[in-house]
Amino acid sequence: MTTAQSIDKLMLVISLVIPAIVIWRFNLIGIPIAALAHWVILSVAGPLISHFDPAREGGIPDTIWCFLGWIQAFALAVIMFGLKMFLIYLKKRYSQTTSRVESRPD
Repeated sequence: MTTAQSIDKLMLVISLVIPAIVIWRFNLIGIPIAALAHWVILSVAGPLISHFDPAREGGIPDTIWCFLGWIQAFALAVIMFGLKMFLIYLKKRYSQTTSRVESRPD
């Protein structure tokens, strides 16, 4: 595995973990912050990968990402928030069903 591939995978993991942490901590206010973090991290990743892999022709994709990547970043943040709310819903529902089963008289 080359250095550019390692950097690519590392930046991908970082760009998914940091927004997830921000959304988990800050709820709705975390959505724009997480989207901005995701967009900035991947905006930095493009030129960084190009530096370590000169054969990569990344000028046009990097430019497109700079102008349109925020749409994908915002969509990812909304999906992460929806997943968080779904997990909270399941946790509440599961805890309610177990408490009803335990409180049932025999």
